[in-house]
Amino acid sequence: MEEVSRRALAWAAARDYCGFSKYDALESPVLRRLASDLPFLRWGITEAVMRSPVNLRALLGVRKGRNPKGLALFAMAYLARWKRRKYQEDLEEAGRLVSELFSIRHTSFSGWGWGYHHPWQDLGFYQPAGFPNRVVTYYVGRAAWEYYLETRDWTAREMAENAVEFLLFAPKPLFESEGELCLSYIPSEKIRMRIMDISSYAADLAAVIGSVLKRPEWLARARRLANYVFRRQTPEGGWYYTDPPSAHPKGIDNYHTAVILESLQRVQERLLIPEWENALERGWRFYAEKLFEPDGAPRWTVRKRYPYDVHSAASAVIGFVCASRGNPSYRLQARKILEWMIGNLWSEKEGCFHYQKTWWGTKRFCLMRWCQAWACRALEEFLLNEQAEGTKHVF
Repeated sequence: MEEVSRRALAWAAARDYCGFSKYDALESPVLRRLASDLPFLRWGITEAVMRSPVNLRALLGVRKGRNPKGLALFAMAYLARWKRRKYQEDLEEAGRLVSELFSIRHTSFSGWGWGYHHPWQDLGFYQPAGFPNRVVTYYVGRAAWEYYLETRDWTAREMAENAVEFLLFAPKPLFESEGELCLSYIPSEKIRMRIMDISSYAADLAAVIGSVLKRPEWLARARRLANYVFRRQTPEGGWYYTDPPSAHPKGIDNYHTAVILESLQRVQERLLIPEWENALERGWRFYAEKLFEPDGAPRWTVRKRYPYDVHSAASAVIGFVCASRGNPSYRLQARKILEWMIGNLWSEKEGCFHYQKTWWGTKRFCLMRWCQAWACRALEEFLLNEQAEGTKHVF
């Protein structure tokens, strides 16, 4: 696994972390003109390119780009590698990526935000290129905070604090009560769709940083945000992609369940709310039992096996590493999934991770953020955890 991680990071660095992204179809001049300003057509075009069995992006004139979320994920991978090896080159590369993210911050709302480098259309909203959203801002803020903890770099701390301000206070609240709060994906008054992981992301970073910096307002909002998500958990232990579930056809899928659970686990480690313990235990058990095949392959949703996606596998490894802090048995689950990911989606010849395995075969191309960045972070988080537990595995 050490050698796979080294080669995977080297592959990305050799390309300066520049590549295609999953939702970048509207970067094509031809498709952009064809879609015009019709939301459903923009969404359909994006979905068609995303689902194609071959990578059509170069043929369609889509430009490769440096995805800010990908840069943050690579920074987090290098920081985990630094903690493991204490090689200065790893810390320096993480710092270079954090510095680049600082240079592209968006300051038009509360705090600082970050967005994707390409435009994209979802069923519930449209996001222009560069427009900030809470998902990308969460990962940038988390990478900056982790870099600050290792270096005491003040700019990185400023980035992390401003990311929390954006997450908590940029428009717009979609649901509020005395004990609950739900926030939008993007800071727009037009958005209506409640996407479940957004509130868990905001709660996570606010709780982690707020507990260190003694920010009671952040901690209070983190609790309301987490309450909102916990109270939408299904009786079995999962979460639909949206609230209500009918707002989006995705259902209960693999990687969103992973990031919701990881985020809520991190919130609970700071806030220690007794009523959340059983919900987390039920969530991890549901996730392990319902969203994986016996060999570790990640199901797409509870109801659908394929495609087996590299992002789902990587998110699961990271999630179960997090869960193992409370239940050591989840280390074995993380290892099984990682071994499946390497055995089925790693290209030894190319040095990169392929996109998906379907019922008919493998989509043998790499999307820089979706595939390589997530896989590199998963590898390094796993190896760091194994080292912390005093064990070594050779793959």
